[in-house]
Amino acid sequence: MAIKEILALQPPLFLVLMWIWGLIDYYINKSYAAEYRPAPIDVNPIFTPNDVSVIVLTLKPHPGFKTCLIRLFENKPAEIIICTTEEHIKEVEHIISEAVLKGVRRSTAKIVVSEKGARKQLMKGVWEAKGKIIATTDDNTFWSRNYLINLLPCFEDINVGAAGPEIKVHVSEEHRARVSPWEVAAAKLAEHDPGSAIVMHVAARWCWMLADTTGVYRGHILKDPEFAKAFLNDFWNGVRLDIGSDAFITRWLLKHGWVIAIQSNKETRVWRTVEQTRALILQMLRLERSTIRSFLRTVTEVPQMNDNFIVAFRTYERILRAPLAFLHLVCWTLSFYSYPLIAFLLLTYYVCYKYLEYVKFFKVYPYMRKYWWAAALADFSPVVIGLEAWRTLSDSSWEIGDGGRTVPY
Repeated sequence: MAIKEILALQPPLFLVLMWIWGLIDYYINKSYAAEYRPAPIDVNPIFTPNDVSVIVLTLKPHPGFKTCLIRLFENKPAEIIICTTEEHIKEVEHIISEAVLKGVRRSTAKIVVSEKGARKQLMKGVWEAKGKIIATTDDNTFWSRNYLINLLPCFEDINVGAAGPEIKVHVSEEHRARVSPWEVAAAKLAEHDPGSAIVMHVAARWCWMLADTTGVYRGHILKDPEFAKAFLNDFWNGVRLDIGSDAFITRWLLKHGWVIAIQSNKETRVWRTVEQTRALILQMLRLERSTIRSFLRTVTEVPQMNDNFIVAFRTYERILRAPLAFLHLVCWTLSFYSYPLIAFLLLTYYVCYKYLEYVKFFKVYPYMRKYWWAAALADFSPVVIGLEAWRTLSDSSWEIGDGGRTVPY
């Protein structure tokens, strides 16, 4: 076989290998997901909602903040600590007053003023917290009414340092008729099948990223002076990081041998709003940069990842996601030129697979069907967003609220 023919065969061979890899990955996920069981509620639990301090971070409060507070109060925590800055105190107090009219007990809610900065805000709340368990959330996140009761059983295991739930996208009924393509794209990106978090929990009791919008932690871990010092003095390439607090906390837990549990059932389901404007692009870029940085640091800072083949393999796979996605596009182009039949057969398979995936997605979100193309574009976004994230990896800016101003740190 001539060298030219051998070279021409490489792109379709790569696509075939990626197809096989995808099938194996799918059945591994399916197998582990079937084994998952949430932690059961104990008759005499070690922790109850009365042991929980809830910390809410907010700058310019989200329109859904009042509903957020009501749901938090319905869970009956010991206290709700709202961390904000001086300029937003009046807005926060007004929303609390409105929530009180809906049944929230004023003595439960406490406002804490801090300097600007997500990490400084969080630590201010942590130092004020009295609970043995600390739960963190955002002002655009809505708990179920029995969230804490059903999530706290994870901590019956003394090896569990933190736990998190399944997160779903919230779109109010009155807004569904006006849903934007940006929201459709965000919802598609938020969907995981069959649930990478629960798969890795079953496979290796592992979690790469526990979102701080819904994280629940043993209080003494976050109150540790060593943690606070490292958390507030976290640098990347000489730049002090304020974003990526959840990534840092997750790595800290893993480095110190704590298990991060995933509690996925109807009672622990949490909803959050998504971007409604083109600000979604900046948010995606910010999150992708943070994710890449975190996975790279996991390789160098968390040697335990090498104890499990699946964890190690998928860590490197995630790091290389953007380059692999770009390589896919190149190989598709070359394959249609040199081996069109193989390329066509593979394309037919992927189109059918994606069609079934979209049918499932739009069954959950039927009002988003009119913007099906936004969901499709979201699936291809890693090529552009991922490569741009690599190019701007040292950018540490973050956005406030739904498309608010950009704040550098």
